[in-house]
This record gives sequence, C-alpha cells and structure tokens, in this order.
Amino acid sequence: MKDLSIEGIRKHLQQKEVQQRVWRRMLDAHSKATVTISRAASLFKFSENQLREWERKGLLQTDRPSLSSEGKGHRQYSPEDLDKLALIRELLDQGYGPGDIPSDVDTIWKQVAGDHVPLMSLSGSREREYVPEGKHHAIDTHVDIADEEYFWRFFVSQALRLSLLLICEEMPGTIAGFFLPIQSKESRLRIDSPHNISQAGPSLIGWIGANQAFYASYEPAPTFDYPSDFRVEYLPDWNENICPAPIIVIQRKSRDIAVTGIQVAAIQRIFELVYKHVDDWFPCFSAGRRDWIEHVTNFGLNPNVTDALLDNMMNIVVALGGEEHNHLRWKFCNLFLPQEPSLPLQQRTIRVRAHSSNSPARLSSMVLTVEHPGLTYRAYQSGQVIYRPHVTPKDTMLAYPDIEQSTRSAIAIPLASADGMVAGAIYIASEEDEAFSPDDQRALRLLTRMLEELLTTFQARLFVSGRLSEALARPRIVDSSFRDFLSEEDFIDEFESLLNDILKQEDSEQLSGKEISFIVLDIDKQTPLAIKNGDRAARNLSREVGIKLQGQLRLQSNPEFRKVYHVGTDRYYLKLPGMSLDEARNLAVQLLQLLRGNYRVDVRRPMVGRPVLADELFALQNVTVRLGVANFKFPKLKEVLGRYGPEDAVAETRTLILNNFLESLDRGQTYGGDCVVSWDHVKWGFILWFKDEPRS
Repeated sequence: MKDLSIEGIRKHLQQKEVQQRVWRRMLDAHSKATVTISRAASLFKFSENQLREWERKGLLQTDRPSLSSEGKGHRQYSPEDLDKLALIRELLDQGYGPGDIPSDVDTIWKQVAGDHVPLMSLSGSREREYVPEGKHHAIDTHVDIADEEYFWRFFVSQALRLSLLLICEEMPGTIAGFFLPIQSKESRLRIDSPHNISQAGPSLIGWIGANQAFYASYEPAPTFDYPSDFRVEYLPDWNENICPAPIIVIQRKSRDIAVTGIQVAAIQRIFELVYKHVDDWFPCFSAGRRDWIEHVTNFGLNPNVTDALLDNMMNIVVALGGEEHNHLRWKFCNLFLPQEPSLPLQQRTIRVRAHSSNSPARLSSMVLTVEHPGLTYRAYQSGQVIYRPHVTPKDTMLAYPDIEQSTRSAIAIPLASADGMVAGAIYIASEEDEAFSPDDQRALRLLTRMLEELLTTFQARLFVSGRLSEALARPRIVDSSFRDFLSEEDFIDEFESLLNDILKQEDSEQLSGKEISFIVLDIDKQTPLAIKNGDRAARNLSREVGIKLQGQLRLQSNPEFRKVYHVGTDRYYLKLPGMSLDEARNLAVQLLQLLRGNYRVDVRRPMVGRPVLADELFALQNVTVRLGVANFKFPKLKEVLGRYGPEDAVAETRTLILNNFLESLDRGQTYGGDCVVSWDHVKWGFILWFKDEPRS
C-alpha cells in the first residue's frame, strides 16, 4: 500500500459533502441492519464473498459467537463494523481499490471528522449535529438543535401535505401519497406500478388518508402489503431538469388526477426547495432520537419574543426567489403581526415578529401604523396583496425608506386567520425591478398557507379559510369579502399610468381642456361600531356599502365611471376621467343620499355567499358616509410633475394627490360626517359642499 493512497483518502474524507454522505449511509445502516452477513452486504451493495475476503485479509474484524446447536456460528456485524462498511463503500465508489484502503480507515475517519458531522442550517447561524449514542448537549444547545430539526420536519412535511391536498381537492376522501426519490439521477428508475415501488429506492413519503390525516416518513425501500389497491400517476409537464418528478400513488378506484399547469408549476417551485436542501432535512427523517415539541409561541409576553421556526420560514421565503449571478433575487422577508389583536382593526399597529437572516428589521423598532403604513400595513388592513414592481428610495410606499435604499420592488401579502379575517402580513423586498412574477406569487401563496397554519391553534387548523386552487387562480385576493371590487393596487397602477402619459406628453396643446375628477368615500363612525359590535360587523357593513355603491354606478354610461376601488377597511375611491368638477359634485350628493340609512349585516360569519336568514342579520341604524370630491386639470398635473426629477415625479405626484384625498375625508370628519367636501379651484382649498343645510 502506498502512502500516497492513504494521504488521498485522508483528503477525500475531509470534504464536508463526503462526510455527510457517509453519515447518511451509517445512519441508514444503524436503523435497518441485522447482524447477519447477508443483510450487511445488501445494505451497501456488496457480495457476501467480498465481506469474507476482506475479513480474511484483515480489512474487517467481525465477532463470531460460539457454535449454535446446529454447529454453525454466524458473523455478527456491530454498528462500528457497519460504519466501516459505509467508509469502504464511499472509497470504492471514488475509484480506490480494496488494496488501497488501510485496515484502520475508521481511525482516519475519526481523526478527520471527529465524533460527529456538522450539517449547516438554512440560516447559517448554528450547525445542526448528528449526536452519536451516549453523547449529550447542553440544554440550551439541545433546544436550538431541536428547533432546527423541527423546522425541517415541518416545512418538508407541509410541502408534501399541501401539494397532496391541492391535487386531491376535487376528490375528497381520496387516499394518496407522494414518493420523492432521493437517489442520484443516474440510478433512478421510472416506476409504473405500485408492485415495484421499492425500486424507487430511498424515498421521502407523504401520505394522506381518507380523513385527511397526514403522515411523512423516510423509507429506504418502500413497499405495500396490498399494492393492487393503488395505481401510479405523474404530474404532467414536470421539468425534471429542475428537480425529480414525484411519484404519485393513489387509490385505484379514484378518478384520474386533474391539475392545471399553474398548479403543477407552483408545486414544482416548492419541491425544488425541498430537493435543494435534502442534506439539511434528511437526518431529521432518518434514524435517530426525536424530541417532541409543542410549538406554541406567545408573542404577547413582551416585544422581543422570537420564534426560530418562523424565522426559518422567512429564510425559506427568501430562498424561494432563487438566485441570479450568485445573488439571491429576494433580499429579505419580514413577518408582521398585530401588537394588540383585541383592538379594532382600524386601531391596531403591527410589529415585526420574525425575519430572515439578512433583514434590516429590529424586533423592538419595526412597527407600522396608520400614520406610517408602507405596503405591509395597507395589505394587512385591506386583506389584499399589494405588489409594487418599481419603487424608488424616496417612494412613500416604503414604510422605512431610510433602511431600504436598495429596494427596487416589493410585495406585501396578508395572512388569513381561522375566522376568515387577516392575522398578519409578510413583506418581501428585492433589489431587482419586477422581481415577483405571477408564478412567484402563486408559489408564495402555498408558503403563506404554511404560515397561516403556524399562527393558529389546533382547532383553528381544522378551519379551511379558502380553497388552495382559488389561492393559485386568484393569488392576489386574500379576503374574499371584497373580491368583487378593484383593489388599491389597481387604482395606483391606473393612476400612475395616467401620470406617466401626461409626463411624456410634449405638446401642451394636447393636454388643454382635459381633466379628471375623483370621489373618495369613507363610512362614518366605523371605530365605535367595531368596538361595540366587533370587526366582522364593521367589515361586512363596509362590504354592503360597497355593493350598494356598485349597484348605483351601474347606471353610468361610461364604463370608467362604474369602477369601484376598495381601499383600506372602510374606504372606496372612484376615478372619473373627463368628468367636470360640477358633475362630480352632483354625483357625490346623489351617492351620499343613497348610501345613508339602515343596513342589515351578518356579524357571525365571515364567508361570502353563504345563505343567511333575515332574522340572523344585525340591524345597523342611521349609517352615514362622508365623501370628498377632487378635480385636476391635465395642464396642472403636468406642472406638478415638473417640480420633481424624472425618476421621482410620478411617485411624488401620486403621493401628493392621495394625501389630498385623505385631507378631504378628514375635513368631512371635522364637519361631523354625513357630508360632501369638495375642492374649490377659486379658493384653492376644500369647502363644505353639502350637508342637508345651505352650502357655505
């Protein structure tokens, strides 16, 4: 044997990926091996004659008990012998011959790898370790490792579970399973029948029962007692260049799986993450001791309570964006939750409770309020996803522009609660423009479903806050109560498009005589109503007012005048291109008189479209609204746009005008509500236009 070979072996075994591969084989052997030579040989794909020959030459030294009554003594392979076979398998696979491997290769292994092999966590902040029998950790370290393991078991299991629920959504009560082979691509076989499912080799398995109970496990060679009860299917249009196609095993009596291309693409994005981190989660599903964790975090204890599982979920959200040019496409992700959930929705503030590793957030300082909302607070209050594909450092849509100088696009996604309301929101920022495609948003909705379940109790998890297929088909709608209205994002997009057209117009004559009016509407006394009757009563009243508003506007001949934008909890905008100020004022007075009065709302159920008896509705008397009217001439808008640099002109002008809307509603509140406040071009300010009394 040459010293050169031993030095090459030493260097090879020092590589982290090699050590992880060897440990996986050792762990698998420890959990599955018997003490017989035939079983030891089969575990590592050796022949029995090879093992006998290596023992004869001193490479192996196995125990041989005394002769049994039949006169035979069988070789007994201890865990240490199996560890040595794992090392031999690795070195043979790398081209070393049996004669190159020293008899003390296990000693070399311990010298270069120590007693355990570190596996880096997703966050990179702490290593998770395989702990050999008899070795112990300090309690605080043990807890950190348990948290890391719990995260991987949760995320991988939920990826399998939600994907199964999605493909079986139209087949309730179906028994089905996902098999994710983890063999190398070269050794992977295509499985066409449950009878030969064992040929899939080592696999992670997700299994859902008829009652939707879910099971996740690792099997080195999966089998069925009654394979004829099942059949094998594959998802269509799966791109195996991204990650291996999962094997679907489903009840034979079930009809064929019907999935859309959108659904398959979303599932593949999640499974790509699972396969990318196989070295992280594999030890959490293979052999070894498992800790039981009752995962309940009480964020109400103090502002600095943290949750390792939620932090790691924020890292997974960032990882979902992928990489370009060795950089993450998405920079960071924050989870915002209400500080005082018992307060009415309009009075709540939201605070960062979890964040990805490279987030600029600090738990004690990152708070969003109605005065400093940013995208996230707006999304939290409206129940709608808000995505801005282009932002600038001075854009007021960013709540904290001083720490987001490099942000160029951002998205805020509300999280639904068990009662159909909004429990919180996540905020994701990117240094790239247009970093969140429709496919990205659909995949994010699968991840946000995991977060939604984490934020509920066990009983709340039994409540389904919406169909997964709906979340993918309409990924930007979270609160279905307002699905029939246009969103604040729609309003901003259309308004910015108009401002861009005006900014680009070189010929001032083309703008002459053109104008646009706006009507903004807010329901009076919503906060006292929510305090007295609950958020759901206020929310459903807002919806009823919006429906009545929509019905009245259907009489308008111009389709643009029929658009209703839901903004915030109890606010609506109307965009009226070409309408004069006098016409807008008259329309506002008509709407005021129509919308005031008595309403009956459901205060118990959040779901839209469910039949409700009349006597189950709650009567709200003397509801009033206040309206603001604004009018802008195109030449004036051109002048305002010219006050700012080209990069910031549209965002600054949009902010100025939206603040103008809020000022009109605030004026209406000072007049006691139930009124119309209008812009006056002569006085260059707001005036009280109508309040069932002589106009001033």
